[in-house]
Amino acid sequence: RSFSGDLGAVEWTAGGFFDASGELALQLAPGHYFALAVTSKDGAQTASAVQYFTVSDGGESIHSRCLAAVQARIRLLALEGVADGRVIIEKVPLARNLAPEDLPTIVISPKRAATPADAGTNGLDDVHYDVLVALIDRDNQQPTDVELLDRQLLWRQQISRAFRNQRLPGVPEVINSAVEPDDGPHEHGWKHELLNTALRLRFTSRGPRGF
Repeated sequence: RSFSGDLGAVEWTAGGFFDASGELALQLAPGHYFALAVTSKDGAQTASAVQYFTVSDGGESIHSRCLAAVQARIRLLALEGVADGRVIIEKVPLARNLAPEDLPTIVISPKRAATPADAGTNGLDDVHYDVLVALIDRDNQQPTDVELLDRQLLWRQQISRAFRNQRLPGVPEVINSAVEPDDGPHEHGWKHELLNTALRLRFTSRGPRGF
């Protein structure tokens, strides 16, 4: 079944049967998908665990695919109070164009890419692709009212657990993920009745050196 951010009722489609070698070729358009395998024996059916994966046309950069994979995984978390459509990818994490009805919003944007000199192998390079996850919510400028703060801290906790020391589905080049703290509540946003914090996700890919 395809996945576009909505976990509502979507029909599963039979993709075919595994051949004698245990392989099955799927003809799918680029996008995000869930899949499972069903085994029938003696009139009983057994289903495997559901797996998430993406299909790419090969024309997207690794960094762009990291952004899309982060968006899909955060939507899968179904964070309380955050609508699927408000987990968005933008060039920069700005809140100036957000209307009150748009909040809370999670903005995913690219940060730097770096190649550590001491990483990789003799023929492969490790590259870090950083993704900033900015959590933006309304606030009331009451420093002792911590209800909204606690909700945002819970979102940070759930997002951190989902990515820390994990592979990234849909981006096979990524061999590990790390979570680094970014800024805490921004004083400038708080003065404008916004509560916004951020996490920095670092994805390490390993790929060929040179052309």
